[in-house]
Amino acid sequence: MTDASVNRSSHRLVSPAELKALSQRSDARGLVRLALHAGLIGLSSYAIWRTQGTLWVLPSMLVQGLFLVSLFATIHETVHYTAFRSRQLNEAVGWLAALPSMLNSTYYKHFHLAHHRHTQDPARDPELTPPPPATRGEFWWRITAIPYWIGRFRSLGKLAVGNFAGADFVPEKARGEVVRSVRQRLAAALLDRPGHPGPALPARLSADRAYRLQRGCERPDQHPDHAGLLAGPAADVEHAVPCRASPLPLDPVPRPAGAARQGAGRPRPSGAGLPADAARHSRRSGG
Repeated sequence: MTDASVNRSSHRLVSPAELKALSQRSDARGLVRLALHAGLIGLSSYAIWRTQGTLWVLPSMLVQGLFLVSLFATIHETVHYTAFRSRQLNEAVGWLAALPSMLNSTYYKHFHLAHHRHTQDPARDPELTPPPPATRGEFWWRITAIPYWIGRFRSLGKLAVGNFAGADFVPEKARGEVVRSVRQRLAAALLDRPGHPGPALPARLSADRAYRLQRGCERPDQHPDHAGLLAGPAADVEHAVPCRASPLPLDPVPRPAGAARQGAGRPRPSGAGLPADAARHSRRSGG
């Protein structure tokens, strides 16, 4: 060993032995770190929820933003297959970690590896596009992150229809996989949109009543054991359910056989068919 090599080794922040140990891939260690990162995101979400309506919500959002941005490190390591020993685990975690930033890890893997092959080559390094800001105005425009989101949606839209213009670094044999992955990513975004149907919300909740009325339709798919039910418009009905019950659509209590014939022509008393407490309240309120 020469004096020069000894001198270089003595100035290393991490020794070769330590670097080798740190480079060992492990599913267990990777999952522990992933759980810690997910826990920090969860705690910051709780902080945002607890501080709503106060100025403390702003630092809470900033902290969560830092944790979300840090997911890029997860994406980077998984596309290099260094976060976990399992190839499948790297791909699955990388795909999920890319969701908040509207990235697609399947496409990004080819994008980033092209950067490593052609680093700082203006003609072939994809990470040099778009070029850096040339003026203060361009700098502050990029700081807003608006160009980032425009670029993300534009890129995903093109890839979803198989348009690889400007992305010739993606091999032909890998393009089908990229298109499928991008379409799945867009489908996940649609399912997560604010207007997507979720669990039915309770109607006219009242904390001082034993029961509440909840609107909802009785649909054929709520009765999978009765194949004879025809699909079509269903009556919109109100169900009386206990106040502490889960606010989910419930089927109305079926009418006893023959009740329609026996009751034909006679007005039903107010509150008929409801539990006793709810029926009494209905009669008192004139329902």
